[in-house]
This record gives sequence, C-alpha cells and structure tokens, in this order.
Amino acid sequence: MDRPEPGPTLPALPPGRTAAPPAPSAARRRRLLLLGAVVLLPALFVRGCVLDTFVIRSSSMAPLFEGAADGGDHLLVLRDGLDARPLRRWDVVVVEGAVDQELPPEFGALLKRVGALGGERVVLRGGDLWVAPDDVAPLALARKPDDLVRRLLVTVHESPGLSAPWTWEGPGERSEGPEGVTLRAGATPGRALFAEPVTDGLPGEPGENAVADTALRVELGGGDGVLELQLREGADVFRARLAPAARGGAALHHNLAGVVAAAPDFPGLRAGDEVLAWNVDDGVRVFVNGALLLSWDQPPHDPPHPGDAPRNDPSLLVSDGALTVRRLAVLRDLHYTGEGGWKGGDEFRLVPSGQLFLLGDHSRRSRDSRYFGPVPEAAVLGRPVARYAPWARAGRLDRRGLPP
Repeated sequence: MDRPEPGPTLPALPPGRTAAPPAPSAARRRRLLLLGAVVLLPALFVRGCVLDTFVIRSSSMAPLFEGAADGGDHLLVLRDGLDARPLRRWDVVVVEGAVDQELPPEFGALLKRVGALGGERVVLRGGDLWVAPDDVAPLALARKPDDLVRRLLVTVHESPGLSAPWTWEGPGERSEGPEGVTLRAGATPGRALFAEPVTDGLPGEPGENAVADTALRVELGGGDGVLELQLREGADVFRARLAPAARGGAALHHNLAGVVAAAPDFPGLRAGDEVLAWNVDDGVRVFVNGALLLSWDQPPHDPPHPGDAPRNDPSLLVSDGALTVRRLAVLRDLHYTGEGGWKGGDEFRLVPSGQLFLLGDHSRRSRDSRYFGPVPEAAVLGRPVARYAPWARAGRLDRRGLPP
C-alpha cells in the first residue's frame, strides 16, 4: 500500500569554516533571481499540475518495487488526465486508496499492475492469470513479455557450486576448486537435482504454494563439456543442451514434441558465461550472456484443473567432458494465489466495462482486486514515469515499471 508523499528536501550542509564568496553585484543578483524564476517556477508547476510524488510503503509489488513502513521507493507519477497512452495489460498504475474500503485513511493510493481490462473474463489457475476477451471466448494464458519476465524472476536459492538442497544422482565426478565445482561426465552422466519444492516465498520469507514456472541461472568457469539444463512443469519436461557447433550446437528438447528449437552454429560456452533458462507462461527461453539463444512457446491449451499441484524439479548435468560451475541459482516467476474473495474459489469473473482488474506482483502480500474487485478506470491517478529515490535505483520507468 502506498500513499502520496511530499517531495524530498535537500539535507542541510555540514557546518564548516570556508572563505566567504565575494558579494554579487546588484546586476548579478537580478540575473540569479531571474534564472531561479525561469528554472524553479516551471518545475513547481510541473510537479503540482503534471506530476505527483508517491512513496511505496509495502512489499506488494516486490521484487520490481521495494517498499517499507518507514519508506521505500519514491516515484514520480504522471497524472492520468495528461497521459494519452491507453491502458494495457501489465501496465503499472497508481489508483485511489478509496477503492479498498479497509485501507487505513493515511494511505492515499495503491500501486498495482493491470491484469485484465473491461469486458474481459478472468480466472486464476495454477498461479497464472487466464483471460478471455468476453464471456463466450475460450480462456487463454496471459503471457508476460520477455523483458518483464526477466525483471520479475525471484531468486529462490543461490549458492556457489552445488550446495544443499542440491543433490547428486548417478555416476560422474565432482571436485571442488578455487573456480567452483567441476563436473565431469562418466560413461553415463550424473545429474544435479534441486531437491526442495519451489514455492512462492521471497528470500528470508517461506512460501506457502508450489510454483510451476521456474528458471535456472548458471555462471560458468572453464571446461569443454556440454551443459544440459532441465525444467519440468507437470508432465512437460524441457531440456536445453548447449554444445559447440562441432558437437551439434544448442538445442531445446520437449519430452512430447522432440526438438522444438535449435541453434546449430552456437560456438559453445566459455569461462565467465552466464546461462539463464526459464519456463514461464508456457514459454521456454534460453539466454547466454543476456542474448536470446533458444525460444519456444507451447501451443494454446485449457487451464489446469483446480487444485492441480505442479511438479517441479530443476536439474543440470554435464556430458562429453567437464565444466566448472561457479554459481548456480534457482528462480521462480510471480505466482497469483487465491486470496480475499478468491480464497478457496475458482470461479470465472467478468470485468465490467470501464473497469480494471488489478493484481500485486507479490501476490501473498497484496490487497488488490482479489479482495475489493475490479476498480473504475476513473480511480486511476496516474502511472509512474521515474523512480527518484533511493539513488541506487533511480531512473526512468516505462509503462510496465521497467527501465527503458
């Protein structure tokens, strides 16, 4: 939950003994006053009539936005009446606090993400948002753009090498060294398996619900082996094989469809490379050093049955040689849980015309449309265009809350 906040004031300068500057002449004083008027008056006008400032007081939009009771991210928000951009799914908006009648009066606004627009039908299944353009058309998974997925991934576990809860299955050799853990394939490669459920918690905050959409990030040392990363979602198993061109190049396998994407000219992995592979919103992606290498989207299908518990066991192996793993992380996508009026329910909801269905990225810590229902578009106060504090996170923001 968020509230309007007055603009920041500059801290007082520490006392010190300095030589007094020469007194400005009368003409120079007039020029300084004129310059101040030219610079400051438009700024005050812009802030009062075009932009508002807000501070985030909760973790409901973590990890992209940080909030705390004593003050989190400070945002510049373009007033809605002056924003000509039409609202779209995944936009971040600031809405009037009055949409939630249980919100304490000192909170004047909420920061949320648009999940569905007026006229759409929505349902939450398996932690995902499913939508249809009306009350007749079939539901489809609401897929997030890749750049948004990347920024919303939450680290579940990160460690050097293969520390617990990673376990080892099968043959093969492992050895600790200054660069990390070196994995060497035997006659049959062994496999490192993440042996703990992936849940919807945050670092230091245990989760409650199993998450289906996960990712692996691997930082590599030296070696000549072939890296294979595996992600599972229920009956679907995805395996990315990253080999140099002489040994087949890179390929993405689906246990039901075979090879679904390939990069035969891939030159192979080198020391210092970072590999990120995810299975999110029915889309499988593999990046090397931030560049997309392999991509495949599953065909449209029906939502999972209510109550289906996803099976997820990320794993990796090294074949045809050896590779050193410097650092390894398991990540998850955001996960929409049933809360408020949706607690224990699974019914479809129709968003009335002229209204919005809003969700918080950190689902278990967000009061949103699952509690107070769709909100009128007229309740939108504006959209963040910049973060100005803390300084380390300051910068412009696009319509989805991402740095442009």
